[in-house]
Amino acid sequence: MSEFHEVREDYHRLMSEFHEVRQDYHTLMSEFHEVRQDYHTLMSEFHEVRLDYHRLMNKFLEERQDYHTLMSEFHVWENLPQRSHEIAFITACELSTSIQVEIM
Repeated sequence: MSEFHEVREDYHRLMSEFHEVRQDYHTLMSEFHEVRQDYHTLMSEFHEVRLDYHRLMNKFLEERQDYHTLMSEFHVWENLPQRSHEIAFITACELSTSIQVEIM
């Protein structure tokens, strides 16, 4: 009978350990699911931020292109008076040359 009681005690001890391990497993699985949910939430937020970044970069590139276009137009207008004097001088020289040729 003593051996039976020892085996029975071992059985109860092992079952108790099994239940503890099983409880630990369920706790860990629950924590895993929470972490997994957090991961998916963070990945979703990351993708939103990434899309915002790309939208802002596209807007920035458009604005930069507009800036360069405006600066180019500004330089054309800024140099226009100087260019008009050059064009007037060249035109006067050409007229003078053509008049001299006609007189001869």
